[in-house]
Parts: sequence; C-alpha cells; structure tokens
Amino acid sequence: LDAVGQLASVVDRKAIQLEEDVPPCRPVLLAQCDQFGIAHAPFAQGRAFLTERGYGDCRVLVHQQRQAVGGDAREEGTAGGE
Repeated sequence: LDAVGQLASVVDRKAIQLEEDVPPCRPVLLAQCDQFGIAHAPFAQGRAFLTERGYGDCRVLVHQQRQAVGGDAREEGTAGGE
C-alpha cells in the first residue's frame, strides 16, 4: 500500500466524528517523503482517495526542479553550447 492508502482509515475516522461535542478533524496538508527526504505527490490511488472522499482541498507538499533564470535547465552548465 502507498502512504495515503495506509492513512485512509484514520483520515476517514477523524473526519467523520459521531460525537457532537468533538469537532471533525480534516486533513489540510499532506507531506509524503522518500528515504532521501524528497517530497513526492501521492500516487494515483492516493489522489483518487483524496478527491473522491471530499478532501480535494487538502494541500500537497512536493519538491520542484529549479530552472536557471533566463534559460532552460538542460542548458545549465554548458558554456556557449559547446
């Protein structure tokens, strides 16, 4: 199972509170990291769970590749195209 799948039952249990004096607790941010500390978006099953269960407004933390200013990231490190 992926990380979101492992958390699914807990997320649903916390979001659906049957006791009136306890407010529901919905996810607001998802941070899923690999063994190197790189944040990744959930796989398709995890994304489907979030949207189908009404948690589509939950933010997801991901790393993005930085691009060189004024150029393509593939061109970085080349001098004059040589």
